[in-house]
Amino acid sequence: MAASPAFALDKVSLQLKWTHAFQFAGYYAALQQGYYRDAGLDVNIVEASPATHPVDEVLQGRAQYGVGTSSLLLERAAGKPVVALAVVFQQSPYEIYAAPQIHNLRDLIGKRLMAEPQSDELLAYLKKEGIPIDSIKLIPHSFDANGLIRGDAEAITGYISDEPFYFSRAHYSYQTFSPRSVGIDFYGDNLFTSEKELHEHPARVKAFRAASLRGWQYAKEHPHEVIDLILAKYTKIHKRDYLDFESHQMVPLLQPNLIAIGYMNPERWQNIADTYADLGLMPPGYSLAGFLYDDTEPDLTWVYRGLAITLLAISLIVIVTLYVLSINRKLRISQQELSKSEKHYRLLVENMRDVVWILDPVTLRFRYVSPTVEGLRGFTAEEVMREPLDAALSPEYAAQLKLQIQRNVAEFISGNAPDQVYVEEICQPRKDGSWVWTEAIAKYYRNEETGQVEIHGVTRDISERKQQQEALKESETKLRALYESTSDAVMLLDEKGFSDCNPATLAMFGCASKEEFCTKHPADLSPSEQPGGASSRMLADQRIADAIRNGSQHFEWVHRRIDTGLPFPADVLLNAMNIKGRMVLQAVVRNITERKQAEDKIKHLAFYDTLTGLPNRMLLNDRLQQALVAAKREGRRGGLMFVDLDRFKQVNDTLGHDVGDELLQQAAARMQGCVRASDTVARIGGDEFIVLLRVMETAQDAINVAEIIRAVLRLPFELAGQQLEISCSIGIALYPEHGNDAVELSKHADIAMYRAKDGGRDSVCLYEDLANPNV
Repeated sequence: MAASPAFALDKVSLQLKWTHAFQFAGYYAALQQGYYRDAGLDVNIVEASPATHPVDEVLQGRAQYGVGTSSLLLERAAGKPVVALAVVFQQSPYEIYAAPQIHNLRDLIGKRLMAEPQSDELLAYLKKEGIPIDSIKLIPHSFDANGLIRGDAEAITGYISDEPFYFSRAHYSYQTFSPRSVGIDFYGDNLFTSEKELHEHPARVKAFRAASLRGWQYAKEHPHEVIDLILAKYTKIHKRDYLDFESHQMVPLLQPNLIAIGYMNPERWQNIADTYADLGLMPPGYSLAGFLYDDTEPDLTWVYRGLAITLLAISLIVIVTLYVLSINRKLRISQQELSKSEKHYRLLVENMRDVVWILDPVTLRFRYVSPTVEGLRGFTAEEVMREPLDAALSPEYAAQLKLQIQRNVAEFISGNAPDQVYVEEICQPRKDGSWVWTEAIAKYYRNEETGQVEIHGVTRDISERKQQQEALKESETKLRALYESTSDAVMLLDEKGFSDCNPATLAMFGCASKEEFCTKHPADLSPSEQPGGASSRMLADQRIADAIRNGSQHFEWVHRRIDTGLPFPADVLLNAMNIKGRMVLQAVVRNITERKQAEDKIKHLAFYDTLTGLPNRMLLNDRLQQALVAAKREGRRGGLMFVDLDRFKQVNDTLGHDVGDELLQQAAARMQGCVRASDTVARIGGDEFIVLLRVMETAQDAINVAEIIRAVLRLPFELAGQQLEISCSIGIALYPEHGNDAVELSKHADIAMYRAKDGGRDSVCLYEDLANPNV
C-alpha cells in the first residue's frame, strides 16, 4: 500500500549487528528505492557498536526490527520473545580466524578468543570439538580485524566477507577454522522482530518484511550501484575495494538461484535446534511454535459458514430445550433435586484423593469422614468416626488443637470471624504405626437444622512436599556451611551494591566486618587499571553486564586488599541468579597468587637454563625468529655468534663439576655484560653459548662485540681459592649475507666457530661462503 502525503509514515528502526557494510545492502536499497516509503514506513537504519546487542535493542523497544544470527533460537529458548521473519543468508559466513601459531582448535585452550555477540554457533563448534568454553578466555570483539594482527587476541570470530580482506591486505598469515568442517551448517543473517511488534502491528511487520526482501533482490541485481550508495551515505570506514570483496563473498550466501530470498525451512531450523540441544545449549525437543513468522492468511469462509449453521442449530435446540423445561419444571419436586444433588456430592467426595470430613467441636468426634481416609492413614472411615479426635493426632498437638478449636468457635459465634478459613499442617498416625504429614483446611458453619456449630474440612497428603522442604532445608544448611567455611571469597551483588559476603571474603580483601565490606563499591576491590591499561571500573561494568546477559562470566582479574592496597591475581566466576524476582550476581573469587607463581616458575624453567639463568635453546629460537621477521620488515642487519669455551672439559676433569659449574655461571655473567639489553646471550648446552645481535650496522660491529667477549673471558676467574684462565672460540654469521633463516644462520655460525677452533682456538672467525660447499 503506497503512503500518500496525507498520511504520516510509521517511524521504525532497524538495528544492524555490525558496522555499515555490504552485509546489509538490501536494507539500504529498500530505503533508497522507496520500498519502505511505499509500504508506509519511515525507516531508521541503526549501525551497531561493539557493545550493541540487537536482541536487547528490539526487546527493549529502541528498535522494532533487527538483524541476528541462528543464535536467535537460543535467545527464544531462554525466554526472550523474538520472532524470525526471514533468512537472508542461507549459509552462515561465520568462521574462527587464528594466529599462525594456532595449528588446531585445541591450541586455543588458555588463549584469548575475541568473540562478537550472537556468534554462539562458533561456541557450539568449539564444544562439539570437545573444547570447554570456560577453558578459553573470551573477550569482547573490537570490530577490528587488526586486533588479531596486533596480538590483542590469539583468535577472533569473523565473517568470510570481512576479516580475510584485511589479513590479505596486511600480508598476514593466519589459520581458518570453519564449523562446516564438523557438520554445523547454520543459517547466516536473519531479519527478526519481537512478539510485541507482531501482535500490535501485524500489517506493519508484513509490509516491512516484504519491502526488505524486495530491497535485497535489488541489491543482488545492482551490487555496484548499492556500493556507491554505501560509500556516499553510510560508511566512512570502508573503501570501494573492501565493499567489492564483501559483495563477491556475500551474494553466493544468498543462494538466489536455488532459493527465494527470505525463505525459511522449518526442518532446517529444527536441525539447528537439535544441534544446540545435543551440545547442551538448549533443551531437547524444543518447539519452534511462535518463533517462525508465517504471513499466510487462511481462507476462513467455510468456517464462517459452518459457524452460522451451528449457531442456527444451537438456537433451535435452545428453543426446544426451554420449552421442554417449562413443561417439566412443575413435575419435579424439591426432594428429588436434593437426592440427586446429594448423590453427585457423595460420588465426588468418595472418589477424590483428599479426605473430606465434618467434626463436632463439642464432642470432638467426626460426624462424617470420606472413605478416602483409608488410602491416607490405613483406617476405614468407620474406624476413624468411632475414635475421638485425639486418636488422629500426636499427643502434643492434640492438646494444642483443642484450645485452638475452642477459641475459633467463640470467635465464630460472636461473629468476629464468620468467613475465616484455617489451614494447619498436622502429623497424623497411620494404622501400620508410621506417620504421615497432612494439610487440613477447615471452615466453621452453623447447621441450619440443628443450629449447632460444625467444622467442615478437607485433609490432603503433603508428605512429598514436606520431604522436599526438608531436603531443601538440609541443602540450605549444607550450602550455608560450605559458604561459611570455603576458602574462596563468595559475595552477592545487586543493583545497590554488595548485600552479603562470607568470612573468606573479609580475610581475602582485608576488611574488618561484613557491614564495612557491603559499603564498598566493586571498583574499591581493584587497582585503577587492569594489566594492559584498561580501566578497572569500565571493564568490571562490562563483565557484570555480560554475566547478567549470558547467565555467567568466568575470567581472571587483578584485585587489591582494602587494608594494605596490595594487588593480587584472582580467578572470578560471576553467576546471575533470580532471587524472589530480583536479579542478583553471585561472585566467587579465588586468590591464585600461588598458582601464578608456580606458572611463572614453570614458564621460567621451560625457557631458561637452570644453571646460568640465561635463555635456553627454545627461547633463543623464538627470539631469533622474531628478530629475523623484524629485520626483514625493516631492512635491518643482524648477527649470530656461536661461543665455545676452549678446553672446558679439562677443567671439569681436573677440578670437578662443581668448579666447572661455577666457571660457567661467571662466564655467562661476563658475556651478558658485553651486550645490549635488546641482545640475547643463551646457553644451549655444556660449554656452548649463542649471542644474538638484533641490530647492527656493519660486520665490524659484530666482530667488535666478539672481541670484547673474547677479552673478558681471558681475564682470570677466582674459583675454589685459585685463579683459573680460559679462552674461547667464536664463530659469526651475519643476516642477510650468510643466511635468510634461523637454520642457515645457525649452521654457518657453527661452521665459523669450528674454523676458529681449527685455527688454534682463542680467536674470532667470520663466516665466508667460499666456492667449496664442503668447507
